[in-house]
Amino acid sequence: MFATQLLAYAVDRCGLAPGQRLAVGTSGGVDSTVLLRALCVLGFEAVAVYVHHGLRAEADDEAAFVAAMAQEAGAEALVVRAPVGPGNRQGEARRARYAALAGAARQSGCAVVAVGHTATDQAETVLMALVRGAGLRGLSGMAPRRRLGDALAGETGGAISLVRPLLWATRAEVEAEARARGWAWRDDASNATDAYRRNRLRHHVLPLLDAEGGPATAARIAASADAARAALGASPAVAADGSVPLAALRAPAERSAALAEALRTFAPDAPRSRAVVARLVALVEAPAGRRVGLGGVTVWRDRDRLRFVRDAPAAPPAAVARDGVETAAGRLVRTPLDAVPETFPRTPFAEIVDASALVVPLVVRPWAAGDRLVPVGGGGERLVADLLTDARVPPSERAAALVLASGERVVWLVGLRLAAFAGVTAGTAAAERIEWRPAVGAVPGGG
Repeated sequence: MFATQLLAYAVDRCGLAPGQRLAVGTSGGVDSTVLLRALCVLGFEAVAVYVHHGLRAEADDEAAFVAAMAQEAGAEALVVRAPVGPGNRQGEARRARYAALAGAARQSGCAVVAVGHTATDQAETVLMALVRGAGLRGLSGMAPRRRLGDALAGETGGAISLVRPLLWATRAEVEAEARARGWAWRDDASNATDAYRRNRLRHHVLPLLDAEGGPATAARIAASADAARAALGASPAVAADGSVPLAALRAPAERSAALAEALRTFAPDAPRSRAVVARLVALVEAPAGRRVGLGGVTVWRDRDRLRFVRDAPAAPPAAVARDGVETAAGRLVRTPLDAVPETFPRTPFAEIVDASALVVPLVVRPWAAGDRLVPVGGGGERLVADLLTDARVPPSERAAALVLASGERVVWLVGLRLAAFAGVTAGTAAAERIEWRPAVGAVPGGG
């Protein structure tokens, strides 16, 4: 019965395929032990991953226990060292643990990490959210499936998904399954202390609620989290490109929930406190160009949307050779022409220029404050910043715009405007075609 329910939940709610290969976060505790063993019984190809933080003396014994248990269950085993950084130990350990699990999954050829959170853990999570005064997103608790976040996706291999196939079962049901199967587990001594809020809720609050509502109380609270998640829905306001259209934030009552969801999706490592969400809500009414920094991610107020942009160092200037240059943002290609064309089509990312304008040192670089040029077509000298504004390049994308410069002179605001001195005229003796080929995922306007 337990295995049947687990398989149904894993397939229907977690999106797993029978027999799929997946990494299983395994501490040796009862929840992760039952999850690993049950998945193996059901025919999944499991890799037991023990994350060793180096904080507890018993961790070596636990790692050995997990390895032996995995061998007995017919699963692979992997121990990953994940030192915990300074700061809040619980928060930093959680961050390090999920990063280690994502890395282990990728190393093992798995696209999914499964962890052993139960309905009882879900109830504790909802109660902690109530204590904080959370909104609908907080009360929706832990999702059966979610992405581990772009920060954990790595340079290659794509994002890793996190699934919780035991969210339907209470801790008592999980322990009963372990005893019925004769599966041994290890108890973590840190779970017995009242030093942490979750433990205090587990030891003192949930037993009182069980006394009032019966042993199914935790399951009912977990079901309420499901209902809250269903009410919240998929949050159509949140787009896959990291933006939230302002049109979807017209109703003030819905802003906090939508922006909390966007924060969870696009800035998973940022704090999701009421104060942070309030700053994002205020950004909705702010002028275009305002922004909120979240430590690694900046939220920009564009004209018609809020956009979450991962912070990245500015690209260094790249010297342009005779045939062009390759950069992280794209490739600039130079092609000498046999003759000066009388007419040519104008396209955003290609220009025909007077070859004499391309004088070394020639570089592609991010635009800088004070950069200016007289654009082809007249109108006098203009600041690059003003040209970006006139072209309606969103504030979130302006920092990524590039220029092709010859010494101190801007030849081309890439993809937007060519300098008049570089344009082909009746006196041009030789011409070149310059073309910008943006890298995949590059934003309009150059970057």
